[in-house]
Amino acid sequence: MSFEIQDRLSQQFGVELCETVISENVAIAEAPSLNRDIFAHNPSSRGAADYLELMEELRAARFL
Repeated sequence: MSFEIQDRLSQQFGVELCETVISENVAIAEAPSLNRDIFAHNPSSRGAADYLELMEELRAARFL
């Protein structure tokens, strides 16, 4: 289902869509229930790495 959604978003937004994909990750799911962000909860998780990659993509595009 995730790939289908990603495909639909790509069709709708094209080049305006970020290339970075945030993976499904247990640490990301756990963080809100602990009232923490992913970096405070588990900075070495795949989810944290994905969000850092997104931040770098946005920075390179001058959105940050």
